[in-house]
Amino acid sequence: MIHLSRRLAGAVSVLLAALAFTATAMTAQQPVREGFWGSVGAGYGTAGLSCGNCGDVAREGSFSGFLVMGLTLSPSLLIGLEVDGWVKTINGDPLRLGGLNGTVQWYPSRGMGLFVKGGIGMAYARGDLRFPTSVFLDDAGLGYLFGIGYDVPIAGGLSVTPLASFYGGNIGDVQNAEGVSFNIFQFLVALTLH
Repeated sequence: MIHLSRRLAGAVSVLLAALAFTATAMTAQQPVREGFWGSVGAGYGTAGLSCGNCGDVAREGSFSGFLVMGLTLSPSLLIGLEVDGWVKTINGDPLRLGGLNGTVQWYPSRGMGLFVKGGIGMAYARGDLRFPTSVFLDDAGLGYLFGIGYDVPIAGGLSVTPLASFYGGNIGDVQNAEGVSFNIFQFLVALTLH
């Protein structure tokens, strides 16, 4: 009898939790986008580097993350300032790649969480690379950013946001390396507050 009542209590608890989750999801279905907003995320990125007179460095995967803060112009259009970063130790030397971009984020449908974003700004690279010759990077250049994501509302103005983005930049001539550039594909999960 006690065993049966524990099972019944467990089943009722699961049912109540499912109902609470469904009610929360139904009230959070309509995203709210107004005022200031921000998002912070982390995940995995693959970085590729190239040099005009010394070839390419094989793509490397590592930790990647971003932080963006901005202003809502309309429920479909947001602007922001985004910092992206990627870091990995290669052959005992740390390599840091990143960007600081002004971004525009557009939602094709006001009632959905799908968005695309793009931006332009500054790219930076710091670290020791071994092309056929050794190059130490501590430079900045023109940067860019493109991405796609989806806000999944969880409570009030808070969303979980899976996204994929592509950013990079042209660092230019560094020491004996000409036309150094990099790009990063990143796959992230973020918390977004509207």
